[in-house]
Amino acid sequence: MAGVAGGGDFPPPTVCIMAISPHSDARRSMRQVLRHRDSPHRCLGVDAYASKEVVRKRFLALALRIHPDKIEHAHASEAFAAVEAAFRVLSEQ
Repeated sequence: MAGVAGGGDFPPPTVCIMAISPHSDARRSMRQVLRHRDSPHRCLGVDAYASKEVVRKRFLALALRIHPDKIEHAHASEAFAAVEAAFRVLSEQ
C-alpha cells in the first residue's frame, strides 16, 4: 500500500526539537526587571494589591532565577539589585 504509514514508501517522520537555553527564562525575567526598575510592582511582576506573601514568593522566585552566581550575564547583578530594592520598598508598605 503506497502512501500508508508503515508502507515503506515514505521516510519516518522527523521530529524537530528546538533547543532552548536553560537561561532563556532568566534572561527574559532579567529584561523585565531592568525595563521596569522604576516601578517596584512592575519590577517584581505583581499587581498593586498583592499581599506581602505574594510579593515575598515572587521575590524569592526572581532572586533564584536571576542571581548573578546562577546566570552569567553582564547585567545580572544590576537586575538582582533592582529586585532586592523593589522587595525592600514593597515589604515596608
